[in-house]
Amino acid sequence: KRNGTRFVVEEKFSLQKPNSRWISEPFSNHVAQVAAYMGLIDKIEAQYGYLLYWTFSFGDNERPYIRSAQAFKIFPSIDLVSWVRGISADINSLYKSEKLRFDQARLNSWKCVNCVVSDLCNHKTGIFDCLTFPYATTIPMVKP
Repeated sequence: KRNGTRFVVEEKFSLQKPNSRWISEPFSNHVAQVAAYMGLIDKIEAQYGYLLYWTFSFGDNERPYIRSAQAFKIFPSIDLVSWVRGISADINSLYKSEKLRFDQARLNSWKCVNCVVSDLCNHKTGIFDCLTFPYATTIPMVKP
């Protein structure tokens, strides 16, 4: 802003069907991403952040066009910063120990279906409860 206020903007794009519904709140992993930008990157010193969700479709001429946009303003709070630091600690723990328990109850089948790496993911089945680093893509999709 012209008054020197700094903020971050994270944009998310998704191909949506015409009858898709708006989301009522941003996805938690996206909030964590914006919060990390705001609180963990010292050089930014952002007072708040925006999450922008753009949905697009393809017209008759096969060119994409924006169907809708939603914006969510994210304010830093003690709880949000603490939550993101916990996520950061989990990532560091995964990096150091090469294993981390995965909460299967948090699986979101809608996100799994639309994920760009679902062909490589062994967690979408809900069978496995441990993440490895580096990610093991050779694990069979079902337990023997």
